[in-house]
Amino acid sequence: MKISKIINAFALTLAISTSAWSQSKNYQTLNIPLSHPGENYTLNVRLIRGSITISGYEGNDLVLERETVKELKGKQKSTLNNTSAISFVDLPIHVEQVNNQVIISEQSGEISNVILRVPKHKVVLKLSMEKKGDIVVDSVEGVLEIANVNGFIQLNSISGSVVASTVNGTIKVIFKTINQKAAMAFSTLRGDVDVTFPKSLNANLKLKSDKGEILSAFKTTDINHQYKTDQSIVVDMYKLPSKDWYYWIAGNGGPDILLKTTFGRIYIRKLR
Repeated sequence: MKISKIINAFALTLAISTSAWSQSKNYQTLNIPLSHPGENYTLNVRLIRGSITISGYEGNDLVLERETVKELKGKQKSTLNNTSAISFVDLPIHVEQVNNQVIISEQSGEISNVILRVPKHKVVLKLSMEKKGDIVVDSVEGVLEIANVNGFIQLNSISGSVVASTVNGTIKVIFKTINQKAAMAFSTLRGDVDVTFPKSLNANLKLKSDKGEILSAFKTTDINHQYKTDQSIVVDMYKLPSKDWYYWIAGNGGPDILLKTTFGRIYIRKLR
């Protein structure tokens, strides 16, 4: 394996050949140790087309799988050095970890389906899809910044805060707990915005659906417009017709939370 040292103002990185990946029939896998396990870390995934699927677990390393139809040649290993970067020709994806900052990026425009298991605590997730694909995240705690264009965003069992946007696709988020001090936003052009909050939600909400209804399990302060929905539509929720912006306080008030769609409904649910 050829290793070249690159010294710059930020870090010492190692350029590693494709042998850092382990190969199964349809997937490559790579263990990515953090420089400082157990501490806060940032994961930045930038793809052009494909999908991003992330699930949190109690381990210390990130475990990356990348779906491929090509085979790699040569001896296979499964661990990336603590301070290192990998790029390769057969499947042009770049992985870099420096001082608990992890970057995974697609460089060719090919469809890439990336699956990651990550330490579930103390993470800043920055995920983006440039052209087309879906993003799914499950069971993580921290700060999530999600940007998509043509595809849905689905976030399950999240603790912390979220800013999520897409153009053509639904956004669905289920919070386990929220950061009571962090502002959040959820917006799409074509699709529903469906967010489940803890029952103890304290926030200032700003809501708008240009061409759809707003359905809330929380009783809003906009008494003049709310009414019980037809149970054939959705059970035990209050309904607000489309109009200009709605502003209301949930619980005792708190950080600002924006929910916006043009062609779709807004659902605000309570965690059961």
